[in-house]
Amino acid sequence: MITKKDLMLCEKMTEEEIPNLVGDYQANIKYDGERLAVIKHGEDIFLLNRSGREKSFIYPELYEEFKKVKGNFVLDGEVVTTDYLFNTLQHRVNLGKREKINEAITKYPIRYVAFDILFFANEDLRMKPLKQRVEFLNGFKNETKDLIIDIAEYGDIKEMLDRAKADDGEGILVKNMNGFYEGRRSKNWLKLKLFKQADITISSYALNNAGIRCEDNEGNAVQISGNQHYEVKDILDKIGYADIVCQYLEKTKNGRLRFISYVGLKWMNMK
Repeated sequence: MITKKDLMLCEKMTEEEIPNLVGDYQANIKYDGERLAVIKHGEDIFLLNRSGREKSFIYPELYEEFKKVKGNFVLDGEVVTTDYLFNTLQHRVNLGKREKINEAITKYPIRYVAFDILFFANEDLRMKPLKQRVEFLNGFKNETKDLIIDIAEYGDIKEMLDRAKADDGEGILVKNMNGFYEGRRSKNWLKLKLFKQADITISSYALNNAGIRCEDNEGNAVQISGNQHYEVKDILDKIGYADIVCQYLEKTKNGRLRFISYVGLKWMNMK
C-alpha cells in the first residue's frame, strides 16, 4: 500500500520565475483543501491524508462514491468544499462523532479533485511522464461525471494563472509534463501562491524568541521577526498602535486573514 512517504511534494515559485521555465510545463488550479490519496483494490478503499491518517469515516460520501468507480487504482488529489474555502473544510477535517459527520455532509458538502494517478489496474504509473498519467486520469471522466469526483484540468500556465486571479483563488501548480512521480519534494512540481496585500492597524504585541507577535482589533495576528520588529515595537510602545502592510492568502467568511505575514510599515510602503 502507498504511504504518506510516497506522496510527491512541491517546491515554491513566484510569478516572475515563469519565463525561466525550460521544457513542457503546464498548470492546474491550486485548491485550498486536504490532500488525500485514494486507494481502491477490489472491495477495499482507503482515503489517506498527508499524515497517513485514514479518513473514510470522516468523508463517508467519498468512500461511497469511489465504490461506484470500476477497477483498481491509486489517485492523488484534494478534498475541497463546494465554496473552495479551507475555513469551511475545517468544520469537517477532524470530526469524530457519527452524528456530527452526518450533519456536516449536508451542511458542508465536499468534492474530490484528482490531479494525478499512481496506479491503474495492476500497472505502476509513477515512472511514466505526467502527460501519460494525465491521459489515464482523463479516462476516469466518464466514470465519475455524475459523482462528486472531479478531474483536474491541465492547461497553459498563463491561462490558468489568469483564471486563478479572476476567481480570487489561492494559486496554481506548475508541473513538468515529462516528469515522473517522485515520492519527495521536487522541482518538477512548483507551487505558485497568489498572495494579496492588506493594511491593518496593530494595537498589541507579545515578545517571543523570534521578535514580536502582534494583533489588531479584528483578531488578526502577525509575527514580526528579526531587526524589523524593533522599529514596530518602538512605535507601539510610544503611541499604542502601528499601521502596517501584510500579505495574506485568503479571507475567512468572518473577515479574518489567513496565512498572514508582515511586509512593512505602511508609511515605508507609501514612499
